[in-house]
Order: sequence, then structure tokens, then C-alpha cells
Amino acid sequence: MPLRISILYPVSCIKKFSKKYTKYIILNTKYRKSKGFTLIELLVAITIIGILASIVLFSFDKAREKARDSRRKNDLAAIKAATVLYYQDLGYFPPNPVTYPSIVYTSDTGKNWLPEMEEYIKDLPQDPKQAGINLNKFLANILTISPRPVYGATADIWVSNDGNSWTSRAFGYPGTSPIAYDISSYSPNYDYVLDSNKNIYQYYPSSSSWSILTTCTPCTNPVDFTVVSDLGDEYYDVLDASGNIYRWVPRSHGRSAWETLTSGFPGGTAKAFYSRSTGAVVLAQNGSIYYSSGPGSWSTLATGYPGTNPIDIKAQSGNNLNFVLDASGNIYYTGISGWQTYASGYPGTVAKDLGYFNKVLDTNGNIYSANGGTSWTTDATNFPGGEVVELEDHFRTRVFAKPGVQPQPSDQPVPSSGPTQPPQPGPSGDCSIKKDIYCYIVSEDRQEFILWAQLENKNDPEAAGKDSAICNENPPSVNFNYCLISPR
Repeated sequence: MPLRISILYPVSCIKKFSKKYTKYIILNTKYRKSKGFTLIELLVAITIIGILASIVLFSFDKAREKARDSRRKNDLAAIKAATVLYYQDLGYFPPNPVTYPSIVYTSDTGKNWLPEMEEYIKDLPQDPKQAGINLNKFLANILTISPRPVYGATADIWVSNDGNSWTSRAFGYPGTSPIAYDISSYSPNYDYVLDSNKNIYQYYPSSSSWSILTTCTPCTNPVDFTVVSDLGDEYYDVLDASGNIYRWVPRSHGRSAWETLTSGFPGGTAKAFYSRSTGAVVLAQNGSIYYSSGPGSWSTLATGYPGTNPIDIKAQSGNNLNFVLDASGNIYYTGISGWQTYASGYPGTVAKDLGYFNKVLDTNGNIYSANGGTSWTTDATNFPGGEVVELEDHFRTRVFAKPGVQPQPSDQPVPSSGPTQPPQPGPSGDCSIKKDIYCYIVSEDRQEFILWAQLENKNDPEAAGKDSAICNENPPSVNFNYCLISPR
């Protein structure tokens, strides 16, 4: 029978009922004491937590400052080491004053803020506090839709893939009319071009950039150029029309000095040559060949050239076997038995250059290999470049051409559109205003430099003016207090 409850039951009965059937008790909260923290207790707790947090954050900030200062010291040491290597190669501290006349460079001007250092240090360091700025730029670049690049520059160096396939290698050659082209035997990634202003330009594929290596100041009317590799060292030889050969020796004891390798050429007008560490073989305009082992020392290797209009000479076996190419594509060689015909019946147009393996480049950019007699092999056709200058086949066959075409997009970096411009002043900077940057100051003669940074710990024992300071030079502004100087 269902339970019936009247609303007139006493309250006590209702409580008992609730406890029995609902497990809940109706409580009288009139005199109940509340539980929890008082306002004063909360304020005390918050104050204690704030004090502890301040201590932890202060210690953490000090640790971060110490870490940043340590990085600054290591960065400057790395830059200094790289500039010393540069000096050992070129005889002056970076950058080349011809291309980059400024003497002040700061790390806020870009990734490659100190020019021409790509081959000596992988990534130029920047002040640790610049990382936040760079991150903002990175995020902005992600959110910005970049326009499609315009391919208006021309390719200067092309690599033959054999057949009719070519790959663009270099763009933006900055020199004047190119005269000769060569590559390094030790570092085949480097390309060198001699121009009509006697400048030698070097191409760095890692940064897709050109820079002036040196200028042949003693040369007059240069006609040919070659890179000579010998026992881990390299020399850069230039032949002028008078038959004089000048050698630039960047890694010997006479660093960065031009030496006269040969003079007093007896053959009249010089046309081409090849060099070794021990001497040079020079082809005269009339096809005669002469050997020189030093200034004023000449011997005649061959006269009575049987061809017409000789163009180039290459050695196949020392000084006793020299191959000469004429404009008709015929190749003659001379040894103990005098002149002999090696190849005739050239299938190309006007011959332009002779490679080391008897490859012949014609004026259309086609390449043919001479097999002897009238046998020729077609190596490459459909050259996509402009007017050809020279080929090199030490490794993969490369052809340097004057700008003249608009290459298609490829995996090679492409500069902005427009005609090739002469070298512009590089990224210079101002050390007197900005903070949290690195500053590089080089002397006008490029024989001394000083590197500056700003340490956050003003009491660092190695800071300028302290007892253990490495460098106590006068800073360019109050923002700098730590420096390294060039070796003396």
C-alpha cells in the first residue's frame, strides 16, 4: 500500500522521511560557520608568491644575459677567424675595396652583412637580440604573398648535359667585356672571368654571387687568363698582347702581389697560353710556340705553323706535345717530329675555343670532340646562351657566354630583371646609433679591422676598460663595450 503523508506532519517527520528515502538531510544553516580563506590570508599568500616569482625571474634573466654575452663573444671570435682566413687567401681583410668601398659594416643590414665571406663562414652571426626582429620578419614574409619573380636577367655560365640539354649555372656577370674564362682544378665550384678592365671576377655558387677577386694592375691589353693549381695552392696568370705573363700569388709568402712570370717575348703578338708552376707555353699570332721558365728566359718549341688564324693552344703531354686549334676547326700538334695534323673536316661553324680533351666550341655554342683524322663526335647542340666566350672541360663541360638570352625558371636563383649593372657599394652600416648589433670597422688599406659588440653585463671582466679586457680601443658609440682586433 503506498505511503501517504500529510502536509500537517511535523517537520521532524519530514526530516526523517528525507533521510530514509532520499539520503538527503534538510539542514538548518542559520548558525553554520563558513569555511575558506579570509581576504587578509589571500593577500599574504599572493604577496609571498609574487616575491618568490620575482626572485626566480631575476635569476632567469641574469642567466639569459650571461648566455647571450657568451654567444656574443663566440660570434665575434668566429667572425675574426673567418676574416683571418680571408686575409691569408687574398692579402687584405674583407671586403674587396674595389667592389665595397665602405669601411663600416653592421649586422642589421642583412644576412650577408659582411660581403665576400660566404666561403669562409657558413652563416654570418648576428646579435642574439636580433633574433626576435628576424622572427617578426619571417612571420611577416609567411603572411605576405610574394609576386611571381620576373626572369629578365641573362645566364652567363651554362653546363652541358650532353646532347641538346643545358643547365644554367650563373647569372648577373658584373664585369665589362669578358676576355677569358677558367675554373679551379681544386675547387670546381669556382668560376673565374677576366674582363677588358683587367678585373678577375669569381663566382660563388653557394651564394649565387660575383665578386672581384683582384685587378691585374701591371697588365696592358690582356688576351688570356688561366688558373694554375700546384700542390694545394693556386695562382692566377694573365697574358697580355706583348707576351708578358703576370702571376697573382694570393697564398704564398708574397701574398696578393702581382709577379712578372715572363717578359721579353720573342714571338711578336701573343695569342694564347697555358701555365704551370714551373713556366708557361705561349702561342704567337703567327702560330709559333715558345716556352718560358722565367723573365727573359725563352726557348722556341715550334715555328712554321701549317694552319691559318690560330686560336688556342692546349697541352696534352708536357711541353713536348702541344695542340693548336685554328678558326677552321683544324687541330695541329707539334712534338719531336714537328707539326702534324690531328683533326680536320670540322663539322661546326667558326671554331671558338679548344678544350683540354680536344673538344672544340664553335661560335654557335655547339661542342664537338675530335677523335683524330676526320672523325668527330657531336657532344652538345642547341646552346641556349648568348655569344660564347670560352669552354672549360676539366670536369663537366661549361661554357661562358656574354649575356644575350632570357632563361626559363630553374632551380638556380634568379636575380631581378633588367640589364647587368656594375658592382654597387655593398651593405654598409652605422655603428653610432643602433644598439644590439655587431659592428665591423676595417681600415682604408684593409690591413686592420676591429669588431664590436654590446655585452649586457657592464661589469664583465673582458669588457673594454676592465682589467682583463681583450681590447681597449675607443668604441664607436656608448652602445659598445666589447671588441676584438685583427692580428698584428
